[in-house]
Parts: sequence; C-alpha cells; structure tokens
Amino acid sequence: MLEYSRHRFDIVTDTGGDFVDTGPPISGHVVQTRYVPGTLSATTSLTLAAVDAGFTLLTIAALGAAAFNKIPKQVGLDTGGSAIGTDYFVLSNERLRLTVNQSATDTGGKTGTFYVWSVR
Repeated sequence: MLEYSRHRFDIVTDTGGDFVDTGPPISGHVVQTRYVPGTLSATTSLTLAAVDAGFTLLTIAALGAAAFNKIPKQVGLDTGGSAIGTDYFVLSNERLRLTVNQSATDTGGKTGTFYVWSVR
C-alpha cells in the first residue's frame, strides 16, 4: 500500500529578506511541490535541496505572484550514461532544505507557504 506524506514549510523571511529551513527526514519519491504566495516579492528565488545527498531538486528564479505546482524530476540514464527520460527523485531518510532569497530591497517579515509531497 502506498503511503503519501505532505511536508510544509511556513516561510517567514528574516530582517535581510531570507529564509532557510530544514524539514524532517523523508523517504520515497518526491512527486509534487506547491507554492502558495503570501507577501513574498514576485522576484524572490527559491531552492529545494537534499541536505545529506547534496543535490538540488528544484530551483525557481522568480516565484511570481500566483500559486503553482511543480513536479521536480531528474534525468534518467542508461548503463552507458545516455539520457533515456526523466524520473522522480527518490530519497531515503533524507532531509530537505528550503532556501528563499529576496532582492536586496525587500526586507524581512514576508510570508508564503511551500509544500512537498512524497510517496513510498
């Protein structure tokens, strides 16, 4: 039986306009992400990374003003190293880190919510 989990990051930027949070460990396939805007600037950048594995799952250069869903995928390779398509990221007891950076003119206290769904 499949087990779905939803991981929530409540974004509140610091006085410099930045936010970093590391969520609890998750395992399984990362199948979807969702951003729900609050008061963050539309030019804000966002990065979701696997802390221990050291790779990036998703980077958004400008969040925009509207909510969105994204399905982060990685390139699948055959045994010879040639690309053969894409697949979901698979994590094993891995912590995700969400990093949000606003422009230098945006100061702290800006908000938004970011969700990550996984299945195993």
